[in-house]
Amino acid sequence: MGIAVGRASRIPESTITSFQLILDRALAGLGDPALSEQSLHDLRFACVVSSQIELIGIVKGLGHVFKAASTAIEGLFDRCSITGDWLHQTPTPEEMTIFRELVEMNVFQLSQLSRAEFERVFQRSKNSFQMRSASTPAAARMNPSGKS
Repeated sequence: MGIAVGRASRIPESTITSFQLILDRALAGLGDPALSEQSLHDLRFACVVSSQIELIGIVKGLGHVFKAASTAIEGLFDRCSITGDWLHQTPTPEEMTIFRELVEMNVFQLSQLSRAEFERVFQRSKNSFQMRSASTPAAARMNPSGKS
């Protein structure tokens, strides 16, 4: 019975709100040279989470959003790190539109997950992201229960 309840129960609204706040701060931080690198990592992690949700098949049909976001994130990351050191570059208006859509769709996806699905996706995303990046984003520092 406990397993069925865990699979059926939704993620607490506070967890979704926490992710929304982290991602809203990331969007705002892209314009700040001191915050832009971490902000881009946080958006990158959201993209990994969204892609994992799509891959597992929990919420499907949004892959084009995450592919566009991943391309925009990597393009901005390349521009900012072309010298080997972080050199802040302001995202284009088109990139900001793509990043805002990523955040909106990521939050929508999260709202559709059960606790068990969220924990599975979160762990897979964290493992995948850590293999790709030495920096751990704010969202990955949260545990699946939503507590930092």
